[in-house]
Amino acid sequence: MNDVDILGIDLGTTNSAIAIWEPETGQAKVLYNSEGDRITPSVVMFNTQTNLPIVGKSALGCITSNPTQVIYSVKRFMGCTFRDDRVRIDQSQVT
Repeated sequence: MNDVDILGIDLGTTNSAIAIWEPETGQAKVLYNSEGDRITPSVVMFNTQTNLPIVGKSALGCITSNPTQVIYSVKRFMGCTFRDDRVRIDQSQVT
């Protein structure tokens, strides 16, 4: 692969994607993740045994077995404080 001058990241609330600009074709190309998909669920889990993050589908699959270790929907809280009504309502439903 040649050097990439432009990399774009779409950090979505539900899914995220990464693309590169290909000067040869004059188009952006969305990259595949390690699971072979072009989009990755915007979900992270921190494995307490290894202290390593688990992302995407693998983390999404842990939501029912390890709900306190899985982080999702963070983007909609950016810029909010813990006193914000939206945060308090959601916090009461998940803790």
